[in-house]
Amino acid sequence: MHTDKQIYLLLGADPEFLCLLTDGLSIDGPYDFEAIDVKALERRIDGVVLPADPTQAIWAIEVQAQKDDNIYHRLLIDMGLLGERRPEQPVCGLLLFLSPEQDPQTEPWHSAIARDPELPIRRVYLTEVLKHLSQTQPEHPLLATFLPYLIEDPARLREQAPIA
Repeated sequence: MHTDKQIYLLLGADPEFLCLLTDGLSIDGPYDFEAIDVKALERRIDGVVLPADPTQAIWAIEVQAQKDDNIYHRLLIDMGLLGERRPEQPVCGLLLFLSPEQDPQTEPWHSAIARDPELPIRRVYLTEVLKHLSQTQPEHPLLATFLPYLIEDPARLREQAPIA
């Protein structure tokens, strides 16, 4: 979780950033974004979007910077525990992989997500979101933040990185 801290800060900082980095997750009105411990199993969910409006879905978000074969199962458990904690609100889950290489493509979840956009689980590849953003909004500040994920060549990265 230490390597993901900057992403969590951005997801909670601005509704526009949340929408862009999660490929369209949109919350109407104010929300809190926090890491939550679930006492029963002493589990920490990477990030949870808690809309102020109780009729909107709670979103459990797991950010993956490395391959983890159990991430789909953990997200489902987290969603179930959140639903148990807040039975009056719908619960959805989002897996935010830095790139497709981190996705273990666990079945049946991987195929089900691709087949049915109405499932309460979404999968997003940050590199794909950033490539799209660079084409549609090339001056967006998030692109400078995530430049290392878009440019693999270290010499080119040094050349294009903003000078602080």
